[in-house]
Amino acid sequence: MYKFLIFYFVAYGGAHLYFYFKLKNAFHLSIRATLTISIFLLILFLAPVISRNLESSGLDILPELLSSAGYLWMGLLFLFVTAAAFSDTINRIVSIARKTKRVLVSPRALFLASALYTSIIGIYGYFEAKNIRTEHIVIKSSKIPPGANRIRIVQISDVHIGQIVREARIKEILKNVEAAGPDIIISTGDLVDGHQRHFNGIEKLFLEVRPRFGKYAIMGNHEYYVGIEKSIAFTKESGFKVLRD
Repeated sequence: MYKFLIFYFVAYGGAHLYFYFKLKNAFHLSIRATLTISIFLLILFLAPVISRNLESSGLDILPELLSSAGYLWMGLLFLFVTAAAFSDTINRIVSIARKTKRVLVSPRALFLASALYTSIIGIYGYFEAKNIRTEHIVIKSSKIPPGANRIRIVQISDVHIGQIVREARIKEILKNVEAAGPDIIISTGDLVDGHQRHFNGIEKLFLEVRPRFGKYAIMGNHEYYVGIEKSIAFTKESGFKVLRD
């Protein structure tokens, strides 16, 4: 866990510093604006860590707000940093090629362009994530027994049951699963992602889905963040046979 925390503070902290300096160079912020933005960025930076630590406190609204804001910002920041770094690199390469020290595009224009790109992709990604679709893949295999005709396997992955993904989302997912008419259901990791109290009772929803050849699951990295024994217990209580090693 300490390796993850080191990576989090170095990489994610570095992304915040990059955003801060891009913003400061673009708009020449006053001392008051600099202080306000610094505090705001610090809160967003710490939000995922604070919300994770508050999960077991019995509070609901504050951890959920921090989690939603923190992870939404994390995605947007990733989009911004990649777009800004790419445009900065191109801008610098062209400037060097033209043998001039002056950059061709102003810091403000580059910042606004990156922010616009981030907004468009972020909005698209938000609605895309809410839209659950079933992807159909046909696999032909000689290992299917003669007379079996067709075996339909439904795979779910990265459901992340926790502070944000609750009962309503699971019902929507399982509605799509049942509509596919599965013979087998497999969960390929990260079924849970939060304190145990957030997914207590949700196992009953999974128990209602009973494919004829059973349900199977493997563990992902987030099951270890939650606590591997608790994650395995929940997965088994949801009717899955857990495959290990």
